[in-house]
Amino acid sequence: MKKIIVLVCVFILLGLASWGGTCYVQRLKINAQEKHALTVMQTKFKNFVTDWKVDKVPSLYIENAEITNIAKLLKRIQEVVGVCELKKVSYCESQEKYKNIQEDKYKSANGYSVRCPFILSCTKKQIVSGEAVFYPDNTLTKFVSFVLSYEK
Repeated sequence: MKKIIVLVCVFILLGLASWGGTCYVQRLKINAQEKHALTVMQTKFKNFVTDWKVDKVPSLYIENAEITNIAKLLKRIQEVVGVCELKKVSYCESQEKYKNIQEDKYKSANGYSVRCPFILSCTKKQIVSGEAVFYPDNTLTKFVSFVLSYEK
């Protein structure tokens, strides 16, 4: 009887250890995605908003992008807000943290998207805020889109 109790306790401990290890590895993956997204925002996106040039789009990892449509959109953005400077990217968060609250339309087999709110200072509009969305790609992220908002 003692052997059975000891065996059950060992199995419970092994189960808890494997569950804890899985949670730890998942947390590391999420942290790596968030860190990578923040790095892209602080380097590549920061350079991108200074002139809104379409030739910088491939460096942001947008796959299957229709460059002609993006060029038209970027020209329109530059006409409205002007050239900008990235003022603040405070954090990038994985939507996995909010999976029970809201649906993530970019969720895939690789995980949940990472969203990075930011603030720009532009020549034609003083304060422009926005949010960049990154698609998960294992421990890295790929830039998918961004939204800008400003006062009219």
